[in-house]
Amino acid sequence: MKLAYFSSFPDYSADNFSMNEYINTYVTSNVIIDAASSDTYYAPHKSTLTIKSVFSGEEYYSTKECKYKVKPDNYLILNAGQEYESRIESESKVHSFSVFFNPEFVKEAYSSLTISEEKLVTSEKGNTCSPRFIQKLYTKDFFIKRALSEIKNLSENFNENKFEIEEKLSSLISRIFFTQENIHREIEKISAAKKSTKLELYKKLHLIKDYIESCCNEKISLNDLAKISCMCEHYMLREFKKYFKATPYQYLTNVRLEAAKDMLIHSDKNISEISTSLSFVHQSSFTQLFIQKYKISPLKFRNLHSKKVNFK
Repeated sequence: MKLAYFSSFPDYSADNFSMNEYINTYVTSNVIIDAASSDTYYAPHKSTLTIKSVFSGEEYYSTKECKYKVKPDNYLILNAGQEYESRIESESKVHSFSVFFNPEFVKEAYSSLTISEEKLVTSEKGNTCSPRFIQKLYTKDFFIKRALSEIKNLSENFNENKFEIEEKLSSLISRIFFTQENIHREIEKISAAKKSTKLELYKKLHLIKDYIESCCNEKISLNDLAKISCMCEHYMLREFKKYFKATPYQYLTNVRLEAAKDMLIHSDKNISEISTSLSFVHQSSFTQLFIQKYKISPLKFRNLHSKKVNFK
């Protein structure tokens, strides 16, 4: 299988850019894009199975169903053929890192894990279907974090390290398959009669979760979440609370408070600016909720935990 590496985002407007050649690269190769930018936008398009990650900053992806915020501690899986758009809007550069898996590579990896050793040894054809992944934000576990870091570091000397990068990509896709096995065990815990209902409900609940985590700085209503999940408000509220042990409002509040903690440490915004940027109705309600959760005021928390950074 061929391997391609790009150290910058593609510039479709460049005079020497060939769209046919670019698309053909994804048809024939596994592709790594390791690029940094503070202002980038790509209109809706489709690609192969992709792992979207960043090593610093935040990158946003949107499908028809949901918005996703990719941060250093998570990653997004987008299935082959999924239409999506992406954007980076940041005061500082965002280090984006994406791995695009060639369809044949994915099929071979899947077959190696699902057919017998006898068939593998005799090169007998096994399951040649294209597996579908649960499309959502995932927390980077130790193995995924290490694999992505190793591939990034090796890619800095791409031509010298192609062989080893190919091995790391095989390990990475195997780990992704392993995470899917764990996901399906989680799905089995959902209280629904049919297996198909369990799967659909799991996907919808995680659409809501991902939207809350990705849009916590926006005003969000139950009606918004019901539309995203295509469920009525009462049913959505009941099932979300049952699965995540918190209502959507409680979950959103916790996400915002965690974001506030990070901003108190790493930004020079004052308490009022932080409260407003995270869509708290009033600074007083933000402060009250912060004290209620962390047993300390936002200002005292900043004084205790903020790093000595010279903000300009």
